Amino acid sequence: MKEKKEFTQCSVPGAIIMVVFMVVAVMVGVSILKIDLIIAMLASIFVAIIILMLQGAKWQLFEDSIAEAGRIATSPSLILLVVGCLIATWMACGTIPSIISWGLHIINPKFFLVTAFLMCAVVSTMIGSSISTVATIGIALVGMGEVMGINVAMIGGAIVSGSYFGDKMSPMSDTTNLAPAVSEANIFDHIKSMMYTTVPAAIICIILFTVLGFGSGNGASTSAEIEEMLGLLDQHFNISIICIIPPILILVLNFMKIPALPALMINILVSSIIACTIQGENFMSIMNLLYEGPTTDFGNAAVNRLLQRGGATYMFWVVVVGILSVAFGVILEKAGVFKSFIEKIAFATKTEGRLQCTTILSCILVNVLTGEQYMSIVLPGKMYVEEYKKKQLLPQVLSRALEGGGTVVAPLIPWNQGGLNCTRLMGISTYQYFPFAFLCWLLPVIEIICGFTGKFMWHTGDIYSTKTYETEEE
Repeated sequence: MKEKKEFTQCSVPGAIIMVVFMVVAVMVGVSILKIDLIIAMLASIFVAIIILMLQGAKWQLFEDSIAEAGRIATSPSLILLVVGCLIATWMACGTIPSIISWGLHIINPKFFLVTAFLMCAVVSTMIGSSISTVATIGIALVGMGEVMGINVAMIGGAIVSGSYFGDKMSPMSDTTNLAPAVSEANIFDHIKSMMYTTVPAAIICIILFTVLGFGSGNGASTSAEIEEMLGLLDQHFNISIICIIPPILILVLNFMKIPALPALMINILVSSIIACTIQGENFMSIMNLLYEGPTTDFGNAAVNRLLQRGGATYMFWVVVVGILSVAFGVILEKAGVFKSFIEKIAFATKTEGRLQCTTILSCILVNVLTGEQYMSIVLPGKMYVEEYKKKQLLPQVLSRALEGGGTVVAPLIPWNQGGLNCTRLMGISTYQYFPFAFLCWLLPVIEIICGFTGKFMWHTGDIYSTKTYETEEE
């Protein structure tokens, strides 16, 4: 009797079936059949388990994957719940209403899109977090833009582009630290290297958002609607300079290098005190607000949609989908799906242009398959670091590619944690803002062009570098 072969890794046909099923389940099931994303991800996990068990995988592999997914997802999930509470307290204390009110008075609708991009870029660079930027200033900008009659897809694109500019460039960002760590580069060499591709992309964004701005905000909104919004904000909130304390506190705590979770909790406490002091809230109303978010009826559907956001329950759906996406990705990783794909495209790393292109596309693939931004940096980084060493390229060339295909692509994928967060926080779907998130799809293209043209593909000795692969090997 023939002995059953022990499972080592998933076959390529099996890997393709799992990936195609997941993409179809999400794209067709969610977009056309209107099936919830949670069901689509559960179905994808179920199909992956069946295929892998038919190939001889033991149940222990799935138990280990679920445990690993839980470990990876716990911290981000907790932060997301706290971010939901933060949004609720910023609504209650008048921070977001005040920013909207001041913005409607100051910002010219024709320059709104480019202003939104630049504001989010500055804030995210200062605090090093795209999620916190979208969850705070981003929500306020959505409100302003809607009242001005600007296309919500364009608003979303400007906010996402600006927020991920800082997430990519800030030395305080987790991904900006992770990419050089994986590629063995110095963080400041890494940031300097990214400027050669990110700054041109940002300039293109400024031009495009300026051009789009002159064609926006002229039809859907009237001065009467703006006046109605301002009247409702003045009626329900005390618009005060005190309301700007929470965002300033976020910056201060960030510069003090306070970790994200305690910094957010301190901000919630301060925001709650302000809400009770100047907005007439009380202890019990704050407790309810933290759980279910604001429920005040403003007598205007558009204002209700904008200001009835936040609370822990507001983020439950994102947390569940995020956990399922990570679980699916970890199952694929432990089953050797990524290894199967990489082995088949090894020929594509022979030249520097192909290597750079393959690295970018691998980051995008991992982003799509795992729904996890960090894994899209770590896995391709580990896979290709030896190839970059063989070609004597500087470490920051690899780290820049990892961010170009990993960090900024995350918000373009509906089931990725980045896309989920942006969609939930702004109330604008990934499919809507995708075409206008210029920075996010320009950067991978620019990186690939650099690879094939040899531009900014530095070798050891071409420019000064704190670290080189030669010094690492010595």
